[in-house]
Amino acid sequence: MEFEGKEYDYVFDIDVEDGKAPLKLPFNVSQNPYDAAQKFLDRTKLPQTYLEQIAAHIVANTQGVSLDQPMQDAPSAPGSDPWGSDQRYRPGSTPAAASTARPKYLPQKDYLFISVASLPKLQQKVQEVNKTLIENGQKDISLNPEEISVLASVRKQFETKSKTPVPGALELAIKLATVWPYKDRMAGLDLLRLLVDSKTAATYIDSRGGNVVDLLTQGATEAEPHGEHHLAMAVRGFVSAYPMLQQLERG
Repeated sequence: MEFEGKEYDYVFDIDVEDGKAPLKLPFNVSQNPYDAAQKFLDRTKLPQTYLEQIAAHIVANTQGVSLDQPMQDAPSAPGSDPWGSDQRYRPGSTPAAASTARPKYLPQKDYLFISVASLPKLQQKVQEVNKTLIENGQKDISLNPEEISVLASVRKQFETKSKTPVPGALELAIKLATVWPYKDRMAGLDLLRLLVDSKTAATYIDSRGGNVVDLLTQGATEAEPHGEHHLAMAVRGFVSAYPMLQQLERG
């Protein structure tokens, strides 16, 4: 589909205000859903609180599509518009069939948990970087077979929605987010922000007395200039960590 003279795999309609035309969100399957959602918010000046909802909508409506599969037109009922109101997304709604009732999305009264992630892509990225580190002779910071196994177990944990923590998972995420070269830390920061909402993470203190918030900050800001995507991922981690930290503070 075309948007501003360029072809995209998808162009979603984002309905933000009654009586006004929907905003267009272009997306290619090669993109990270969060990056596409962030660029959309930056371009349209919409509130940052929409990020999780819009990213979740992208993920839900592009599931099963990969780079090695040709795009196919989705079947539609007679008279329906496959890219119009039937597929229109409204922030605050769930990514499902369109409803005749227009949802109320402001003010946001419920806590938004930023938990959407593509674990297969995260695992693949970590393995790709790890291979490069080994080839470049940086075995001191590359992952050993046990850590590779931990990564696979973490993916399985999230995919099966298991509540049982994976031993060594937090330490692995911290290593990826703070020890690996700054340019290669995005996957580590992503993994760390997925793990910070547990009691184990909330009570973690490293050898220098730093907690998970300190580690997220270190991982995202250690280089100058700071990477905007690194900072965005760290902020998502802060948001995810807040409920458990607050709960522990209350006793």
